[in-house]
Amino acid sequence: MKREKLYWWDDLYTPEGEKETAPHLVGTSAVQFIKTSNITIHTLDLLKRAYLNIFSCKDFDEDIVARFSKEWFKGTVVSKKVVGRV
Repeated sequence: MKREKLYWWDDLYTPEGEKETAPHLVGTSAVQFIKTSNITIHTLDLLKRAYLNIFSCKDFDEDIVARFSKEWFKGTVVSKKVVGRV
């Protein structure tokens, strides 16, 4: 696996009057590109939620990924969906 660029989106430097206020919009998003793959996260600060999407051309153990994510974020995996490649 070779790490590529990391991109962040948030409103840290946005003027106060222009910041998002709706709970489903307040947070940070990021995309970590990996050679032929990517990991995307969307956090919702006010709702205390994180949504994680992992795309890989290689096989991986989704249970290990779910367990690692749960421990890393100190949260609960509410749902997980695996879409197999054809």
